Amino acid sequence: MSLDKIFEALASGPRRQILAYLSEAELTTTQLSERFAMSKPAISRHLSVLENAGLVSSERQGQFVMYRCWRRPNFDHPRRLNLDQGAEAVAMTAICG
Repeated sequence: MSLDKIFEALASGPRRQILAYLSEAELTTTQLSERFAMSKPAISRHLSVLENAGLVSSERQGQFVMYRCWRRPNFDHPRRLNLDQGAEAVAMTAICG
């Protein structure tokens, strides 16, 4: 995961709102679309960007896919970025609660 992907994902207001919802509970695409004036395919595209950035993870549970805020990102080079575990935890708490 790269910081560029993370910042690109966070540049969108709807994606930040999706992260806020997912920081409180695991939700399906349908549950998320009920909270927005947005179609399920649009929500799915936002979730895909968040998942590709490593901010969201998903798990199939029967016929549903549950999405959750991923709390421990895997930065490519944490030492080079001067991110120790404490700073990483603070950053993810700010993003995912």
